[in-house]
Amino acid sequence: MDRAETRGKALVFIEQYHADKDIRWSTDVKIKAGWVCEELGCGELDRELLESHHIEPVAVCPEKRHDLANGKCLCIFHHASKHTGWARLTILARGFLILLARYNPHQKPEIQRMVI
Repeated sequence: MDRAETRGKALVFIEQYHADKDIRWSTDVKIKAGWVCEELGCGELDRELLESHHIEPVAVCPEKRHDLANGKCLCIFHHASKHTGWARLTILARGFLILLARYNPHQKPEIQRMVI
């Protein structure tokens, strides 16, 4: 096995490890919040529309990436309001596709493949 192949396998492992840890963190944030949007006055309960938000951005504080105290459970619309640019558009598109799949059950498999 050459160096490039070894490095590639290591990078794949690291990405998978972080993804699994990110999923665990995200789930723990939602459980801590009681599966409710924590934005004042919202109280959204729909689990499909809830996401975990980093209070301190990972780009600024990478050491807080998996810290539960740095997480907040938000509905997809309040989560989008905390971001700008492509991040906001991506979050809103994900919410739109979730709602589209819900109200067009005959097209659900095709829509689910589009969810980001």
